[in-house]
Amino acid sequence: MVMPPTVLGYYLLVLVGRRGRIGAWSTIPSHFAGVYLAGPVIAAAVVAFPWSIKAARAAFEGVERQYEQAARVLGKSDSRFFSYHVAVAWRGILAGSMLAFARALGESALR
Repeated sequence: MVMPPTVLGYYLLVLVGRRGRIGAWSTIPSHFAGVYLAGPVIAAAVVAFPWSIKAARAAFEGVERQYEQAARVLGKSDSRFFSYHVAVAWRGILAGSMLAFARALGESALR
């Protein structure tokens, strides 16, 4: 969560650059749109990702086991995870998404 922008930029260049793992087979680093449009979007998403995950994880941990047991009693299997966990934790997921969006917007506004 505390990564300097210089280090993040370096690692993104290593990953998405012309000789990187993703950039070697994609056209992102060789086009104007890739450099000036996709690059900042990818960087903002990478910077904001921990805030989204942190809020979503707290929301999933806050789901009471009684709801999970009630879902099992009503016939829901473990493979139907989203039917009861996301239905209960949607507010935390939404809050995490809003935090990530605000962080990404603030990161792009500083430049």
